[in-house]
Order: sequence, then structure tokens, then C-alpha cells
Amino acid sequence: MNLIQKIIAQFNKDRVVFLICLSLSFMFWVLNRLQTQVERTITVPISYSLPDEMAFEEPPLQNAQIVFQANGWDLFSRPIQGINAVLNSDSVQDIPLRTLASAQLGVNVTNCEPESINVILNDSEEKIVPITPVTQIGFANGYNMSDRVRLTPATVRVIGPKRLIAELTEIKTDTIIAKNLRGEMKIKVNLNTHPLLRFDVMQTKAVLKAEQFTEKTIFANINLENAPVKLKVFPNKIKIDCAVPLSKYNEVTSAQFILTVDVSLANIKEKNNNVPITILKMSEFAQNVKLTPETVEFYFEK
Repeated sequence: MNLIQKIIAQFNKDRVVFLICLSLSFMFWVLNRLQTQVERTITVPISYSLPDEMAFEEPPLQNAQIVFQANGWDLFSRPIQGINAVLNSDSVQDIPLRTLASAQLGVNVTNCEPESINVILNDSEEKIVPITPVTQIGFANGYNMSDRVRLTPATVRVIGPKRLIAELTEIKTDTIIAKNLRGEMKIKVNLNTHPLLRFDVMQTKAVLKAEQFTEKTIFANINLENAPVKLKVFPNKIKIDCAVPLSKYNEVTSAQFILTVDVSLANIKEKNNNVPITILKMSEFAQNVKLTPETVEFYFEK
């Protein structure tokens, strides 16, 4: 082995020894840091468990700031999560947050802001209400919704204070956003929560169906309301232009439209004998409905 080869071999040997020493030093440093007590300040969420027959009168505190001491092993093996306050049926309760945080988080809590909180409960009521979808939808060219948004589940059981439950008629979803929609889209969407209300479900599955639309023209008769005997209108058939889904084209008929004219809205003694047409009922599949004409003339048959 020549001199250059000996130098290279010695260099490689020294490099290996150096890397081993560096790795051992790093490992001992990590072990030392894990055993060292550290102080941290963090914000933790607060959740509440309370009996079904009770409800909050005011929104409870949602977060607390705690200062705690722990070594690295504790932080590594027990990640800091949140505080859960278990409540009973008493109307007024004081929750010692600092004590609760130390017990549940398994660390030495040296300070908590606030130290404790006061909650007020009252008797609850429950109601099953429909879930209403909130949508923001853009469609591909020539497409539109072929059916209403279907939700599963379509209702939610709500528990809360009597004053809110009495006024509650629906629970809305978070906004369902779709762009360039064509065909079918399925998505899970969260319900719009309220700090004083509890739901038996927090999500619903939404199904949106979009398909191509086409124009359709049909003619429908007019129904007269509050019309004297022998009073007639012209024309007695109205042209209806609308957009319908291709798959429902043959299902949209004039029988699904009810057009009415309320003669009592006009003064039959005046020269202006035009009365507006009202769409009392229409096909659930029809969109962009246009009537021609939008008014009719009335006259007395001799």
C-alpha cells in the first residue's frame, strides 16, 4: 500500500470515529434536554359534559391560558390536549380550572388564567328540527340543479335552553361550495353550531345533482278567481317557456302548472281591463319560468 492509500484509509477511519462521537454527543444532549424541567405557557380548549336535562344560560368559557412545568419526557409521552369539565345538575357551579388542568394534563400547573370559572345552568328542552343546506354553487355551461340538495340525516335533535328552543325552526349547515358543477357531488358538511345548543349529530351528508337543461314550451289554461258571471279573459291559454332537465323533459306538463287571475284586483268599470297572471303552482323541475303574455284582458260575454 503506497503512502496516498495509507493517508486515505486513515482519513476514512478518523471520519468514522468523528461521526460516532458526534452521534453519541447528540444523543446525550437529547437525553439531558428530555430530563430538564421547562416552563411553558399555552392556551388549551375547555369542553363541558353536562346532563341532558340541563343547559347553559350563557356561553361558557372556551379556552384557558395555563403556565406549567414539565420535563421533556412528559411533554413527549403526554401531549397537551384540553380540559374537560364534568358538570352536575346544580344551577350554579364553580369550576377550579387550575386544579382540573393539573389533574387532567398530568403536569405541574403553576398558573392558570382564569383560576376558576362560574357557570349557570337551567332546565333544558329538546326539539327535532330540519337541517337547511347553505350553498354557493357554480355550474358548468348549460348545467343546473336537477333536484334539491338531499341531506342524510335531514333532521337533528337539539338540546338547549327553553327560550332558544322555543324559537328554533332549523339548523343551517356550513356553506357548501362547488365550482363548475356537473353530474353528482357527495360531501360531508358540518352543522352551524351555537354555544348554547347541543346536537345529536355534528355533520350531515349532502348530495348535489346537476345535469344539462334545455328549453321547453307548453300552454296552460287560466283559472278565474272572484269573477262575475259571464266575465271572460283573453287569451284563455298562456304560453309557458321554461328550462327543464333533459332527464325530466317528458315529465313536465301543463297539468303541473296552475295559473290564476284574480279579477277583484281590477276595477271592471275602468277602461284599463288588464289583470296580472299569478303562478299558483308549477312543476318542481321547471326553472326560469316565463309567461307570455304576463297579463290578460277581461270582457263580458253577451
